[in-house]
Amino acid sequence: WTRTIECTRPVFALKLFLNLAARGEQGLGALVAQLYARTRRFHELLSGRPGFQCLAEPESNILCFRFGGEAEDQAALRRRVLAGGAAYLTQASVHGRTWLRITVMNPASEEADQLALAAQIETASRENARHAQG
Repeated sequence: WTRTIECTRPVFALKLFLNLAARGEQGLGALVAQLYARTRRFHELLSGRPGFQCLAEPESNILCFRFGGEAEDQAALRRRVLAGGAAYLTQASVHGRTWLRITVMNPASEEADQLALAAQIETASRENARHAQG
């Protein structure tokens, strides 16, 4: 994800063409619906887990969320998760607050993967706190 050849529009068109050729219109529609449903499920999981806050209910395969209180450094959590290499998070600033942002894209991902990511974020928060205390 750190290197890409996506420099021109034809590459985007090729991705769409190959997906349509491989899956067909119904298959591609089913994949999109599956990813949206997985994102909604991740929202449900995080909303019911202590310490997590979601910005809004997802309307696509993108979910913005935070962990911890206002003092929790979301960017530091993101860096620690990225260093682990198991997931890729971006961040977004909304009304002056930093949110972690995930785009659910992998059709092979399951609820267990989502739970593992939530646990990884909780662990990252504890490690950041220990590091801050010296």
